[in-house]
Amino acid sequence: ALFKAHANHVGWLRDCAAMQQQPLFAPFRALGYITEDVPFAVQRRGKEAWVTVSVGKCWQVYNCESLRLVLVGPQLAHTIRALAVKNDLTWAAMGSTIVESRRIARVGAYRLEAAGPVVQLLALGEQLLSLHNGGVVAVWRVGEYEAPEHEVRMPEGFQPTCLAHPDTYLNKVVVGGADGRLLLYNFVSGALLYTFEGVNASAVQCIAGSPALDVVGIGFADGHAVLHNLRTDTKVLGFANAAGVGMAADASLVNDRSGTRANGGACTAISFR
Repeated sequence: ALFKAHANHVGWLRDCAAMQQQPLFAPFRALGYITEDVPFAVQRRGKEAWVTVSVGKCWQVYNCESLRLVLVGPQLAHTIRALAVKNDLTWAAMGSTIVESRRIARVGAYRLEAAGPVVQLLALGEQLLSLHNGGVVAVWRVGEYEAPEHEVRMPEGFQPTCLAHPDTYLNKVVVGGADGRLLLYNFVSGALLYTFEGVNASAVQCIAGSPALDVVGIGFADGHAVLHNLRTDTKVLGFANAAGVGMAADASLVNDRSGTRANGGACTAISFR
């Protein structure tokens, strides 16, 4: 399947390492190597949808309907750890550096070494948000590479794992942590607006906005998955073993009142449809 890590990529990487020791040979492109465990980025343009996936030190773009490879990005210096896309722009994070490409041409790089490696990227309008494991959310103006517009710093001891922008929450993001807490921030002012305590004691693996106002889906490392109302700070629905529900280890979350269904894999990804 397109969205699952290819099982034999370890052997290919071992062969590449052997070739790098010989100056006459260098890895160029792997055939049949579809994607790895870095979360893919999807965008819809017109009537078609496109998915950007990481394949080690470069990224590839597929047409979702035909699964046809349409673009191959530039080779980067290090392994990609996060991806984001918007129109013709693709951002790939490696360490604390974010490389920006327009179609397949590299055009610039954002760097914030003091904040640590990038955990996740999020494109919002003309801004790019990068979550760093040093406890920082950096807000970049697209095309301005010198320094971020804003830096949001997490409380001491808080280890961020993921973030999301709930619909209608202007200039706000929810940041999940390794201790199960969620923090609601205004990323322009840097103000911590609310701390969600007691949702779960396990690490937050993913956060996804839902079609229902104020409701987000949250996946945890211990297998729990919940729908949580941010405005009232209450759990709407949850599963104790989301990885074991449904077919092919997919979690299935259903809101009985709206009929909305969400599917996610092992609580590391949740999507609503």
